[in-house]
Amino acid sequence: MAVETTTIDSNEQDNDNEEGMVDDGLGLTDWLTLSEQIATALETKTHVQSFWQANTRPDGRAWTQVRPTTIVPSVLRTNINGNRDKTSPDENSSSSPSSSALVRLGKTHVMGAVSWNIGQTTPSSSSSSAQGGSATASATATAATSPSEQGDVVIQIESAGHYTNTAAAVYTALQGYVQRVLTETLDLTQLSIRPGLAWRAVVTCQVLTDAGNLTDAVVLAAVAALQQSRIPINLTERHGKLWLPSSSSSTSSTSPQSTTKPFHMPVVPLTLTIGLWNPASTSDNNRLYKNNPQQWIVDPTADEETALDGKITLLIVGQELWGVEFLAGKNGMAQFVAATTTVSSSPSTTTPTQHQHHLAWCTSLAIERAKEVNALLLLLSSSSAN
Repeated sequence: MAVETTTIDSNEQDNDNEEGMVDDGLGLTDWLTLSEQIATALETKTHVQSFWQANTRPDGRAWTQVRPTTIVPSVLRTNINGNRDKTSPDENSSSSPSSSALVRLGKTHVMGAVSWNIGQTTPSSSSSSAQGGSATASATATAATSPSEQGDVVIQIESAGHYTNTAAAVYTALQGYVQRVLTETLDLTQLSIRPGLAWRAVVTCQVLTDAGNLTDAVVLAAVAALQQSRIPINLTERHGKLWLPSSSSSTSSTSPQSTTKPFHMPVVPLTLTIGLWNPASTSDNNRLYKNNPQQWIVDPTADEETALDGKITLLIVGQELWGVEFLAGKNGMAQFVAATTTVSSSPSTTTPTQHQHHLAWCTSLAIERAKEVNALLLLLSSSSAN
């Protein structure tokens, strides 16, 4: 399958300092660049809000509509084991990935790849739940139900081009969130090799283009790559080290089925990010809680994100809400966070509040989105099996 690649030229960072200039200071050029960025952001925000006030979005989508989504498998060259031909516990680097997938969420493109390393096992808990930011669902995990040992998942998010310190901070926070989601929703006991040793899935997500809603794209890229991956088996022990079957000594009849096993994912974690825009003035916050879906903006673009008052990311596993992650903004979103937290901690409340209605409405959108993405992943698995 031919894959259209996207190339982004990296802008080399000028590390030369003028004589007498403080290293951590900003020069005139930096200040001008910063001023231009601020002016552009303000202009973009005004431009976006002019569309919203006209009851539409800049790209013509409905308020609840997600951008076109495609998943392209096997975009990188892989080997059977997704690791070195010879692997021991003290070798922590990997070469070709075991699997890869390219996710296109509108103009946001993220490529995910999975490689395998050997590490120490970690005790698995009897139950776990995907913890969100200020509110979490009451569902509990059923993947790891025995106190056995398990492997782990490591997430790495990289950029194909130069990015600012602000973007680096966003990547770090997103990396922690995605790793927590995968660790607490997937069955990692299947990665155990023997007592004390287990496989570590290293999931690298490279951001090719960021046109908004990076969270959903990164989660989907990681999930799609993991779903295509296979765990190496038939390791041999020599001189106190574990060795993978050597590809140089393998015959042409060697198949992935004889040297690997599928990474089972009966259910997959999927997310839907929804932005909040408060069209009312700061003194009229009651407008926020009217039952008006237009104030909720599904799958916001990068331009739309500059004009939002906040964002929520809903985590769906199977057909259930597992957690809600908040990026609190000003005014209304901060109130929504506090109100939803109160609702979550008081399940005995008999009268649904307006905030509960908002959360229920967002959850229904997230579940429908999860069904659509699961259909894409199922089609992807079927085509790979054939």
